[in-house]
Amino acid sequence: MYDMYTRGISPILATILLIGFTIAMAGVVSNVLIKQAKKFNPEEQQKESQYCDQANVAIGLPENLAQVTTTSQNIDGVSCSIINGILYKNKGAFTIHKLTTVAQIGKTKSSEDVLLSGPIAPQQTISGAIGYCQDPEITLYPWIQDPETDEIKPCPSRTLTINALEVQQP
Repeated sequence: MYDMYTRGISPILATILLIGFTIAMAGVVSNVLIKQAKKFNPEEQQKESQYCDQANVAIGLPENLAQVTTTSQNIDGVSCSIINGILYKNKGAFTIHKLTTVAQIGKTKSSEDVLLSGPIAPQQTISGAIGYCQDPEITLYPWIQDPETDEIKPCPSRTLTINALEVQQP
């Protein structure tokens, strides 16, 4: 049966609660969107060519392992090694004009270009060298020529990470 003393909330209170809930949700959503907008960096997206998705590099060793040599040098008091005879294969659709390595030296990351004998055409393999210091983990990324602008642009999203000790001692 219906109880005369049981009542719901008044329509005014219900309206105030709905408006308050809507404002709170709008605040949460706008806070999330503002944080995402601050992370967006259009310059970073413009640096990398849209054609980088078709850039792909692989490394290997020659059949004759005697062609792979290692030399050591001291750079700023840090013992470094250079492995010569590494094979770089372009598995992508664009010519790779250079490769950049990113390796840890002490507490800082260092970037330098890989010693290549020239550009690597698609599906071509050439011989080169790679160096590392304390940390043998090396990240490589290719540079391609953007067909729209004719500029040579890096493709840091197309990285290949290797352990130089595994390459050095197959």
